[in-house]
Amino acid sequence: MTKILSIACSTLGDRLSGAIEVYHSLKLQDESVDFIIIHQIPAGSELSEESQKLQQWLVEHSKINYVPMYTKGLTKSRNVGIKSCQTKYIWIMDDDINFSSGILPEVETYLLQSSNAACHTFESKKTSGQKRTLYPRDGKILNKKELLRVASVEMILNKDFLVKEGVCFREDMGVGGNKINLGEESVLISDLGRRDGATVHHALEVLSHPEISTGVIVSLENFYSKGVVIRRCFNGLERIYFYIRDVNRLLRNKKNEFGVLPRRIKLIGALTKGCFFNG
Repeated sequence: MTKILSIACSTLGDRLSGAIEVYHSLKLQDESVDFIIIHQIPAGSELSEESQKLQQWLVEHSKINYVPMYTKGLTKSRNVGIKSCQTKYIWIMDDDINFSSGILPEVETYLLQSSNAACHTFESKKTSGQKRTLYPRDGKILNKKELLRVASVEMILNKDFLVKEGVCFREDMGVGGNKINLGEESVLISDLGRRDGATVHHALEVLSHPEISTGVIVSLENFYSKGVVIRRCFNGLERIYFYIRDVNRLLRNKKNEFGVLPRRIKLIGALTKGCFFNG
């Protein structure tokens, strides 16, 4: 049977063991998928003895495609994964997730049913068992609002479409030293849409993921980044709409999560800068 799916797991430094645990959690009975580990080892960093032994095992004995890279940046590692992929589809993966039991056959069935889509999104849950967010109905093509909710580990990309259209993750975004530290998933989906690439949602829970993420941290850097994401995803009145939506959210401060008014004004300033003046 021809493989159609690769899982590309990004990891950094001594977190290598976590990526290997993700591989073993699949409990593969056969080689139905390719598993790629993109291991960021920034210049000047030194791996522990345990990580060095794991490296040796990966190179000499493992069925995992091990790809070391000597620069830092999550989106850079995602793009290295895309370049290393030899199958039609690539599933973007982190090194701290737990797959749902026996999920791969169901995932591949969905991929085959919607083979013309440029991107497929699935569902995940928090470690508490709650759904990560509010998801669209099964089979729905994502609209502009819904693309903002997508997490990278829920994305399976049509690599052939990416290569044909010259689309990849924007490397000035994402954690790992970038000023724009979030939203690369939404911008990628938006870039696909500009090239008539549809993103279809599948109501299938595929994994669990820790609840803490960059996007929920309240900081000037994050709100600047949110502004850049709005700028890169939307034009004209749509951009104004999403900007005003976030400004209102800050001013109303319903859950008292954004601090006192002077603090919220600074957050609005950062959002405004990213949305209209930079990015």
